[in-house]
This record gives sequence, C-alpha cells and structure tokens, in this order.
Amino acid sequence: MIKRHRLTSNGLIHTPGMIAWMVCGYQTTRSSRQKKKYLDIAISGYGLSKHVAKALLSGVIKYAVDDDVVVFEAKDKE
Repeated sequence: MIKRHRLTSNGLIHTPGMIAWMVCGYQTTRSSRQKKKYLDIAISGYGLSKHVAKALLSGVIKYAVDDDVVVFEAKDKE
C-alpha cells in the first residue's frame, strides 16, 4: 500500500531545509558511516522506515515542498 507522508516543521526545525541538507549530504558522501548518520536522522527524527528513508535520501523518491511541509508518497517494504 502506498502511504502519503507529510513531514512537518516546528519552531526549531525547518523540515524542507533539513531534508534538502540530508539528501545532499547522503548523495555526495562516500563514507558509509556518514550515510548512516543521515539515515538515522531521517528514521529517528521523522519516523520513517529504513527502506523509505534510504529511498528518499538517495533520490529514488521525489518529494514536494508545500509551505514548510515536505510531502511524498512511498510504498513501505513489506
């Protein structure tokens, strides 16, 4: 089943900027240790599964920005 994700911002974190930073960092680093740090932020900070976080950060899943919310659809690994 495809799920629509809405990652919201709060007073301390602007989610569109955070996601853009993680995507850029994940895609440009060669260090597997650094990639894991970006994945851990997406998983623990936004409640994404490892499969969805990896697909989002690697660019497989495209996202849209609606004001201060990141929106995308993803099928979780079953």
